[in-house]
Amino acid sequence: MSKYSHDEISSKITFGICLLSITGICICLAWQNLNAMGAIRIFSLASIFLTASLFIQPNMGKSIVIAIDVITLALFLYPKTIDLFSRYIGAGNEQIFLLKTPKSVSLLVGAIWSFFWLAIYYIGINIEDKAIYTALILSVFAIAALAFFANLTINIIRRRIVVVPNGIVICDPITLSDTILLPLIKLKNIHTLALSYFATSHSEQKSNEYFGSIGIGKVTQLTLLEKTDSFIIRKNHLNTERKDIDELYISLVSADAFEALFRDRFHGPEKADAPTNQKSEKIEMLKMEKELGIKTAPKSDAKLPEWRKKS
Repeated sequence: MSKYSHDEISSKITFGICLLSITGICICLAWQNLNAMGAIRIFSLASIFLTASLFIQPNMGKSIVIAIDVITLALFLYPKTIDLFSRYIGAGNEQIFLLKTPKSVSLLVGAIWSFFWLAIYYIGINIEDKAIYTALILSVFAIAALAFFANLTINIIRRRIVVVPNGIVICDPITLSDTILLPLIKLKNIHTLALSYFATSHSEQKSNEYFGSIGIGKVTQLTLLEKTDSFIIRKNHLNTERKDIDELYISLVSADAFEALFRDRFHGPEKADAPTNQKSEKIEMLKMEKELGIKTAPKSDAKLPEWRKKS
């Protein structure tokens, strides 16, 4: 096979990968669910292979198309892009905020799917060169990547916080064994901290604190009114530990947006005049009722019978 024909075939396969990756992202965006949003990472990581292929393209027109494709795919590698597209895919009164992916997981996923797209390219090259056995070996590696790492990559997006009408829900399969619901009545305050301040003030984790895979950037601090033992924390893939927690530190992709939404929804102007100890008083009252075995009777808007009315 001549060098010219080999370059042409290489260019066609690269262009085909461009079309496949962009089409896959469009389908995922149209699908509008968490699994589809997680799969976007698989297609967007084709940008790493396509960036390298730009330097060996003989056709200027195709190079421009590939460059535009690389820029588009790279935008979907930016965490805030996926966070924004995922924000409103839940119910109408819920908003999703993604947790930052640990650096080690990002590097592993990036390496695997870069190899996957490179394997797809060389499978096409070897089929054209009639090297069927080499193509079959590469196909085995590509299928193994899909079988063992596709689910892991898709589930990364399930590390999230959901703001619901009654409070927030924390879902982090890496550090927690269960999903945690924190009702509004248990939340005392929320702050966004600079990573440098957090690293200085929290060099060691205390027994009453939960650190959720702290990454680069800002850290969100959630303070509870009382300790809760709902947190079953993963020490490793086999062992867990139940802890009494009243302070949480987590890394969100959009930490400032999360704090702004939380304060706007639950601490708006109409609630500014409420006494600061209102929640704590209600908590104490509920605890006292529980200790005494008292069940608060439900309120009723039913009208009084005629014989009960005063004349």
